Amino acid sequence: MNSKLVVVTSLLFTVFLFLFSGLLLAFDLDFYLLEGTIYPNSLHQNKTLFYSNLISYFNNAAELSSFYSFEEAGHLHDVKNLIHSFLLFLSFLFLVLMFLFCYFFSKKPELLSSFFILSFFIATFIIFLFSFLSFFSFDLLFDKFHRLFFIHESWIFSADSLLIQLFPLEFFVDAFKRILAYFFFFSFSFFSLGILLKEK
Repeated sequence: MNSKLVVVTSLLFTVFLFLFSGLLLAFDLDFYLLEGTIYPNSLHQNKTLFYSNLISYFNNAAELSSFYSFEEAGHLHDVKNLIHSFLLFLSFLFLVLMFLFCYFFSKKPELLSSFFILSFFIATFIIFLFSFLSFFSFDLLFDKFHRLFFIHESWIFSADSLLIQLFPLEFFVDAFKRILAYFFFFSFSFFSLGILLKEK
């Protein structure tokens, strides 16, 4: 029973770290600005204003800029809803994991180390799998993600649209790499903690 619970908890914690890494990047204005300087486009407006407005919009702190078309605004509304759904799910996972942490700590504290260590190996497998898939066909991953969470191909825009100017495919390639890097960093940190707990 304990071994099964450790596996399930490790899987949940791995999902938590992955979602946390993605949401951390979603609100990282510095990353948006950095990517905006790498990939030139034909925009005459300051991209900083667009990026900061978008993050404020995701935070419910501002209305979306009126520069977007009706279709683009609709898609960004869907993105905002998805982000908030992920935040709610992340909060739920946090509560579940806190409960399981307390259970492990009160019953068998040594299981915590196994849990952190196993989470790292699961995360490493996921990172290698996603890296392999994205290396050969990031377009396919990108398409599958959007088909899973959005409807009616509402994410497809012309090359001269504002959204594509702000967020070319290369932006998402770099964002995905950064998410995996964050994911590895967090999972390795808890792996190190697991090793320390095991040695005590």
